[in-house]
Amino acid sequence: MTLFHNLVISTCLLVCVAVGLNPPEANPQPNPPSWPPSVRVFNPDDPIEQIQSAVDAAFEINGGDGDKGQFSTARFAFLFTPGTYPVDVPVGYYTHIMGLGLSPDDTVISGPKGVHCEEGTKRFDVGALNTFWRAAENFRSTSRFNWFGGETGMLWAVSQASPLRRVNVDGDLLLFQAAEQDNEITIDNSTALVYEDENGVLVAGYSSGGFLADSAVEGRVKSGSQQQWLSRNSQIQGGWEGSNWNIVFVGTTGAPPSHCGKDGGQPYVTVDETPLIAEKPFLSVDERGQYSLLVPPVVKGTKGVSFDLSGKGNRRKTQGKTKKEQPVQIDFSQVYVANNATDSAESINDHLRLGFHVVITPGVYSLEAPLTVVHENQVVLGIGLPSLIPSAGVSSVLQISRKAEGARVAGLLVEAGRGGDREDVLVDIGVDFEGVDEGRGQLVGEFLVCSTD
Repeated sequence: MTLFHNLVISTCLLVCVAVGLNPPEANPQPNPPSWPPSVRVFNPDDPIEQIQSAVDAAFEINGGDGDKGQFSTARFAFLFTPGTYPVDVPVGYYTHIMGLGLSPDDTVISGPKGVHCEEGTKRFDVGALNTFWRAAENFRSTSRFNWFGGETGMLWAVSQASPLRRVNVDGDLLLFQAAEQDNEITIDNSTALVYEDENGVLVAGYSSGGFLADSAVEGRVKSGSQQQWLSRNSQIQGGWEGSNWNIVFVGTTGAPPSHCGKDGGQPYVTVDETPLIAEKPFLSVDERGQYSLLVPPVVKGTKGVSFDLSGKGNRRKTQGKTKKEQPVQIDFSQVYVANNATDSAESINDHLRLGFHVVITPGVYSLEAPLTVVHENQVVLGIGLPSLIPSAGVSSVLQISRKAEGARVAGLLVEAGRGGDREDVLVDIGVDFEGVDEGRGQLVGEFLVCSTD
């Protein structure tokens, strides 16, 4: 099974060009959109107990010790309009937390634990190794919770396919977790990270890889047991603490210098500037309740975050060279919201052909045909980690015309299904939809996770 065909790779993303699709001429979409039940939109006037109950109910299904929810078909997107929310938001499998401001500082999650992800299994030899498939973006965290051994701040103990984007962290950011262990578990104290607090001896669980982008951390980032990690276009004011195998920084202020191996230092790879990048599209809502799709520009030679840190009570300013070009703002009248309960590949493709951008809401989509992107600068954005799976006899789930220059695809889980051939192509770029290869196309792709298992 081939994941991509005719794909041009660049540093940290796929090759990209500018955005600006002509609006559809007919059938404007409703704004605000009609969200399915898998999408919950909160505002600061909602009862806190109601918000807490909703996020806890999702975590009961897709979270908890023992990697509960790992193979669930449930998907959740929690959207927080600008304001302050004194809630704790545990993030389980297939759960997406999003602020809806133009800046991360517009939405503040101020609960003691705030937005957080604990390791999926409290056994140290499993830890966060299976803690995949979740995401959080576009908010400010003020958490100072003491998670273990005096380690406080925002906890994001994950492995792959769990991006943290466009987040402003007031304190420390912890990328691992330590927990009490059963007596029958053998622990190698020469390699394990061991902590002690009022709960006794705690051991850091294994964790293996993650992604931080366009985020600012006022304190330190502590990677602990993380085997590898990529930080791109971020600002780390208090420095980075920890390393094991391969910790990579691209365009990140406050990153340590590169060093090969552990002899006389730590294994870090640091690239000073990001050669070429376009941040992931995101959603916003204004005071009238009108939604927009924000499409950040392509920029070259950048370092640091894309948003301003000098306002909203921040004690620091943006550092680095990231250019502050404004995103293209697309009214939701030009955006079709797809729902797995009512939509098929045919209905989604009808809107793509008309020139609409598409937001794919949480769910599992069994597609009877590939989704086809045919217009320049068209955006297909998943929220709530929707899964696209080909039905029997279908090869690709996504095809992008060579003529669709500057298309953006993000936030999707792409699965091979059980009926495909190993030579089939899941995501095909540069085709004419009649089976003839037209050569290379250009696509911006962020958080596009493909599985052939």
